[in-house]
Amino acid sequence: MVSLYFWFWTFYQGKSQVEIRTYRTATSANCVTGSTNTVSWIVDVAPVATPTSQLFTCDGTASLLATGVSGGTTIGWQYVSGPVNPTGTSTSNPLLITFSSAGTGVYNLLGSNTGCTNINLGSVSVVMPTTFLLQ
Repeated sequence: MVSLYFWFWTFYQGKSQVEIRTYRTATSANCVTGSTNTVSWIVDVAPVATPTSQLFTCDGTASLLATGVSGGTTIGWQYVSGPVNPTGTSTSNPLLITFSSAGTGVYNLLGSNTGCTNINLGSVSVVMPTTFLLQ
């Protein structure tokens, strides 16, 4: 009896699929040819994005922007700490935040896609200088 093994790896619609197929063959008249056995896995690719920010000291705001967002990925901003308030929803890209006083505002960028939910893709810290005075 001879056993043959083949494996296949494909990427389709943001997912990787691994498939292993085994074939049993026989060449003797007294042997029975076997069937094909297939085992496969679908692997969800993790979401990808990079958090960035831009500070506007004139009006006490900053813009949080997710760049390099992979296909099929949705993003959300999660407040961590600091004297900041979001303007818009946490899924806005960019998200405008407003400082209530000088200090450091910290947000996490969360990414989700099929099979992966709220993966922390990084954080961004925005510093409003102490010389900034709210009018």
